[in-house]
Amino acid sequence: MLVALLEPSLGQSIDAAMRVRRNGNVPLIGDYRWEPEFWASLIEKYDSAPTPPGVAWAAFSGGSTGSPRVIIRTHESWQNSFAPLNQLLQLTADDTFYAPGSTASSMTLFSIAHAQDLGADLVLGASVGVHAADLSAATFFHGTSTSFEQVLALLERGNPSQLRVALVGGENTTPQLRARAQALGITVVAYYGAAELSFVAIDPDGCGLQAFPGVDLELRDGILWSRSRYQSLGYLDGVAGALQKDDDGWATVGDIAVCESVHVLGSQEDRYRILGRSDGAILTAGATVIPEEVEAVLNQIDGVQASVVFGLATAGGILVAALIERSPQNPAHNLEFFRQQTVASLSPTHRPRIWFETTEIPRTAGGKIARNLVAKLAMQKALSKLQ
Repeated sequence: MLVALLEPSLGQSIDAAMRVRRNGNVPLIGDYRWEPEFWASLIEKYDSAPTPPGVAWAAFSGGSTGSPRVIIRTHESWQNSFAPLNQLLQLTADDTFYAPGSTASSMTLFSIAHAQDLGADLVLGASVGVHAADLSAATFFHGTSTSFEQVLALLERGNPSQLRVALVGGENTTPQLRARAQALGITVVAYYGAAELSFVAIDPDGCGLQAFPGVDLELRDGILWSRSRYQSLGYLDGVAGALQKDDDGWATVGDIAVCESVHVLGSQEDRYRILGRSDGAILTAGATVIPEEVEAVLNQIDGVQASVVFGLATAGGILVAALIERSPQNPAHNLEFFRQQTVASLSPTHRPRIWFETTEIPRTAGGKIARNLVAKLAMQKALSKLQ
């Protein structure tokens, strides 16, 4: 049976979830920061949904707007990945896990299950997010690149820490982030996955993604498909979503990817690069623009902490727009500076035509950029234009 939980703190959420699991039921944890009305609407939607046999975990999808879907899975689908992950990261029961995300997130729930299986300690902060007091005991970090950047900022300011390895998922892990971690003695392993698929591919060295142990990869018309023992069962109550499966065990969430030959330690290897969701492409001026490709260029510009690229409907058609989060170290660059920085790296059709700026890009509870919300704010004229 599905048991919905909304506790006032991370620790209480996890304690309650484990009690539910011990009683043979399935915990569905909400984010304590959600409005009561929003939580009540989710309970009304899913409370009576039948739970298929074998389901042990349920987690909300990381959608940026609207009502999130509930993804269901067996315990074995996560447990199967623990051993290869422990070997890859050299994790033991002596490690202390730190996962600063929301317990409504599949990523955080995975870390809880992983730590318990290994017998490792788990740092539970008083609230969601990175806090200096939580870092002193942690040896292993698992979270988004946004959270990891916050961790590095604290360590660079002298915050005590024993952190030695980081598993960074979600958005691309930049070379700069890796270099900062290396300077602090932290090994970084980036990965690509999805709540529906769990682990798909890893990037241990910054040279690109390769199959996670136990995963088969295949490109079909530019879409990355995977096959593994780590996949979820799908969505509760059979609702539609990004997940597609075929009869041979292959699955995808529709991410566009390319396979490239790269030079790694004296030899050529095939590595994958994720370009973004197939339904997130911007069709403009006869061109198909993948937002993540443009963001990769913008994020390298001096003065840009992060960026989000989206299509903005205007009287002249769909235009490429960008919202940049300014770096605190370089707040003075103007619009013309940023435009000029894209000339050498982006074709005219891919360069942002409309620029906005902010001190903090809106993100989901799981730390991912809230793309749909950004586009909505732009349409409502609620974003500040870059001058």
